[in-house]
Amino acid sequence: MPAVPTSLAPALRFILPGLAALCPWLVHAQIPAFPGAEGFAAHSTGGRGGDVYHVTNTNGSGAGSFAYGLTTNVPAAGRTIVFDVSGYTTISSTLRVTASKITVAGQTAPGDGFGLKNETFRVSGNNNVFRFIRFRDGRAGDAIDIDSTATNTMFDHCDAMFAHDENFSSFNTPPDNMTFQWSNNVWGLATHSAGGLWDVNHATVHHSLWSHNHTRNPKARPDGLLDWVNNVTFDWDIGFILGDSQTPADWKTNVVGSYFIASSSSGSPFASASKDSNGNPNFSVYVNGNLYDSDKDGVLDGTDRGSSILGSSLANVNLLGSPVARGTGVPVTEDANALVAYKKVVSACGPLRQDANPNRPLRDELNTILTNNLTSQRRHRITYGSLGGSGATNGGFGTLISSPAPTDTDQDGMPDYWEKAVGYSHTVANNNTVMASAGGFVSGTTFFPPSTPAGYTQLEEYLHYMAIPHRAVLKDNALDIDLSRYTRGFANGAVFTVSNVVGGAVTLSGGGNSQAHFVSAAGFAGRAMFDFNVTDAEGSSWTQRFAILVSSDPLPVDPVSSPLVWKGNGSSHTWNNTASNLMWLDGETPSGWGDTDTATFDDSGLNSPNITVSGTVQPSAVTVDSAKNYTFTGSGAIGGAASLSKSGSGTLTLSNTGGNTFPLDILIDGGTVVIGNGSSMGNGPLEFRSGTLSSLFTGGHTLPNLITVPGGSNVSVNMSPQMKIGGVNGGEP
Repeated sequence: MPAVPTSLAPALRFILPGLAALCPWLVHAQIPAFPGAEGFAAHSTGGRGGDVYHVTNTNGSGAGSFAYGLTTNVPAAGRTIVFDVSGYTTISSTLRVTASKITVAGQTAPGDGFGLKNETFRVSGNNNVFRFIRFRDGRAGDAIDIDSTATNTMFDHCDAMFAHDENFSSFNTPPDNMTFQWSNNVWGLATHSAGGLWDVNHATVHHSLWSHNHTRNPKARPDGLLDWVNNVTFDWDIGFILGDSQTPADWKTNVVGSYFIASSSSGSPFASASKDSNGNPNFSVYVNGNLYDSDKDGVLDGTDRGSSILGSSLANVNLLGSPVARGTGVPVTEDANALVAYKKVVSACGPLRQDANPNRPLRDELNTILTNNLTSQRRHRITYGSLGGSGATNGGFGTLISSPAPTDTDQDGMPDYWEKAVGYSHTVANNNTVMASAGGFVSGTTFFPPSTPAGYTQLEEYLHYMAIPHRAVLKDNALDIDLSRYTRGFANGAVFTVSNVVGGAVTLSGGGNSQAHFVSAAGFAGRAMFDFNVTDAEGSSWTQRFAILVSSDPLPVDPVSSPLVWKGNGSSHTWNNTASNLMWLDGETPSGWGDTDTATFDDSGLNSPNITVSGTVQPSAVTVDSAKNYTFTGSGAIGGAASLSKSGSGTLTLSNTGGNTFPLDILIDGGTVVIGNGSSMGNGPLEFRSGTLSSLFTGGHTLPNLITVPGGSNVSVNMSPQMKIGGVNGGEP
């Protein structure tokens, strides 16, 4: 990301809320956390009416960090957290949120999105909303824990994965009013590999994917109700556990319109219901409209088994003839059938990148692999300590590439280009100004859905725009959109139509009319939009809104980043910014280097002579995964916001002298890394899982990197006597 202008220093910036007299949202009736929020936590207030905090770095703590915004000086009125950077934050201990009324708007991260890794995210406060965030543990017990004190907790378009114990748990005294929607609970790490312990009161799970977990998908003990609607469960061994207890209780669940797809090792979709110590069922279950694909043949062909989907658990539950009343919150808008739900999950589940930029994928690396696994019905488990088995870069976590943050002069969470286009002041903070309304509904032309209740703020409209399919275009310009980007699950004979066009004209072309060409009205700037519908050969249908911001001002630059693999030429191994220096492969095509590209060095590249770094190159990530030995020399520097990942049995020697930065994550998970000089390793946090760290540097120097060694790791440090390590965190086995 670009440097923060000195006029806007320090990195931590707050926009203080106005006085109650200037807060008209307080007089409106209770409204959903955002349009589309459903389930028991739908009315979580989040940060509406509070201040705005900008995450400006990926540090684990300190001003501008994500952790600082969650835990420091959160006003009673609330806080909305927006992002000026993409990438992973490595946390060294449990990150606990005790504050209330926080909205985490991960959809605002410029680039590929934002994520947490290495430890547990724990929620204790009330009325908190988490959207478009990746909770990818990789080391600790749970990825997400919800305390009994937490009420009205919303997770939307998130993922929870790579936990050593459970991916997402609440246990003992249950929390109340929780929603997990359009999100992934996947890849609990073997050998335990568990989705979650769900000791809950009232909780909703809908349009979510539970996949590649050995057990606890989930293990539920809902005192009030677990409302399980339109979800997909795949590749389990032990499925949805119904209590697994002889304790007298009145646990209840509705399981409606969901798809269960067995892999080669899957048992029954439901397990472990048992009668209590008095011989009575302690779990009441309503099932309706679920599909079970049990034949494990790789072809999606589930059938409705009715109550027999419960298997042997059927004899031990109280089977209900009608659903348990939801009572509070907003009931889930149920799909026509479980097949439509499956198609929507394939199309839109998880932390998406909703911008229609054709040079950026809708999903990040891990979620692309995950979705491919689901559609191909590939069994895929990952073992603790071997995250590389995910198939993604960056030690298995995948690389989240950042783009420059758009300018936000008044720091109200809405960038200047947006505020100018919609007619707001970009110099005076108006994040808490309530949208105009009439008759109890938002009025005028907005990106909100029709009949949106009054009370949402101007900032919330921007957050909504960023959370749905969208794109910005300059005034009097055209925009081409591949609508199939947002409808992958409806691929069989898909045909598209559009309606309710505002601000221009749309023509369709291509296979099934999937390619939309939008031309803005002459001289028009502001909000444009259209609704698009997909209907496939099986009659499944879905309508979504596409939002278009037509701007008179220049739009933010989103550099195109290519995943490049080092090729070399056997003679002049120079890494520089010369486009004609074709030392790399972009797929099968020879390529020069461009800043923000990702650099991979593997067994396919030439490692002799040494690689000379010339000038300053600025990758978004460097991955060395090879049995070969690579040496970086020269007077140049590896700069920018880059991460470094080393795996494979080979040796990486960092001897270039220009001063590397590596401010993001550094991972050593195999082979040897040799420090050639005092600036070789940059200053990012270093996770040392396996291998050897040594040095050629003989001068006195203290490594600035905080080194974390996970429990059970087998590592070796062989430094010169003059070298010192600044700090080490020891992990638990």
